[in-house]
Amino acid sequence: MKEIDSILNSNLSKKGVTISNLQKCAVKNAMGDFAVKAVKNHIDKENKEAILEAIHLFPALWSKRIKLLLRKYSCRMACKNAQIRSTTENRKCYVIRNSNISYIVLSTAEVDHIKKIRILGKDVDAIELTKVADFITYPKRIMNK
Repeated sequence: MKEIDSILNSNLSKKGVTISNLQKCAVKNAMGDFAVKAVKNHIDKENKEAILEAIHLFPALWSKRIKLLLRKYSCRMACKNAQIRSTTENRKCYVIRNSNISYIVLSTAEVDHIKKIRILGKDVDAIELTKVADFITYPKRIMNK
């Protein structure tokens, strides 16, 4: 209450205005009501921001989950394609993640060709490809009877 009195007296003295005690009481009550309303508005605004943040959180969680599901599907398809290519071409194939979702299948012949045209560099070898690859397929041995 002392702060309200000091603020009121300061503003009245700056303007050179005098008011009666009854008017001072009414002004103090109005100032108190305004302060309560300002605090309530601030709390409501913070609550709205918290609700909006929570609302934006759920789609973000689902989008990450969808991205992971797409990555899983893409990996399965790439592994199947790599196994088919490995058996068909009779070469070892590497499945390497190309982006957040997609995978690329490289056979040893493609790796040799890429090294020749210097996209990967001369120092890339089977050990480094094995470290980077998510899945490696070997050709199935077909036994003739």
